[in-house]
Amino acid sequence: MEAAVSQEDHRHADSFGRHRLRQDTFHVIALGTSGSYSSTPKNGMARIISNLEITLYDYFMQGQDVAIFLKLAIANEPQVPSKDLAESLFISQSEVSKSLKRSAESGLLHIADGKKRVNRSALMEFLSHGLKYVFPPAKGSMARGVPTATAAEPLKSRFLDDGDPPEVWPFIDGKVRGISLAPLYKGAPKAALRDPKFYSVLALCDAIRGGRTRERNLAIELLGKEING
Repeated sequence: MEAAVSQEDHRHADSFGRHRLRQDTFHVIALGTSGSYSSTPKNGMARIISNLEITLYDYFMQGQDVAIFLKLAIANEPQVPSKDLAESLFISQSEVSKSLKRSAESGLLHIADGKKRVNRSALMEFLSHGLKYVFPPAKGSMARGVPTATAAEPLKSRFLDDGDPPEVWPFIDGKVRGISLAPLYKGAPKAALRDPKFYSVLALCDAIRGGRTRERNLAIELLGKEING
C-alpha cells in the first residue's frame, strides 16, 4: 500500500521526513474514510489507521515531554530517576521512557551514564517560538479547576484584574471557577499542586501558549530565569 511506512523510514527520517510521515498518515485516514480503497476490508483499514496513530504517538512530541523538560530543568539534577519523574508527574514509567527517547532524538535532551541533561538554550528557543503552535490553547466553557496562565503566580500579581473569568485547568478538586483551558497533559493539575515551582513554570507556558503579547513576553522572560537559573 502506497502510504505504508517502514521501520527503515522511521530510523532515517529527519524533520522533513517527520512532516511527510504526518501527511501520509492523514492521507491514509482520508482515503479510508472516503472509501477510495473499496477492496480493503473495513477492519483491515481500521488496523492500518490504528497502527499509524500509535506510530505517530510514539514519534511526535507530546505534552508530557514538555512537562519532563521543565521538571528536569528546574530540578537542576541530572540523575533524577525515571521512576521519580513518573511518580511526581503522574505519568506511567513506560510513557516516561518513550518521552525520554523522543526528547533525546530531538536534541532537546542529552542522556548518558544515567544522567539526563536538558539542552536549555534549545528548550527556551522552542518554548518561546514553537510552543504555541505545537500545543495551541484549547479553551472551553466555564468550569471549576486550578488557575493557570495570568490567573496564577508569578504573573497574577504583575497584572491588574481585568474582570474577565480566570483561565483554569478543569479539575475535580479545583477551588476556582473560570474558563477551562486544557493542560499540556492530563496529570498537570495534580503534579502542579504538589510542586509550586513546577506549577509556576506550567502556568508561564500557558501564558506563552495563549496570552496577549505583553503577557507572553513577560512569561518568556520569567520562564527563561527559571530554566537557566
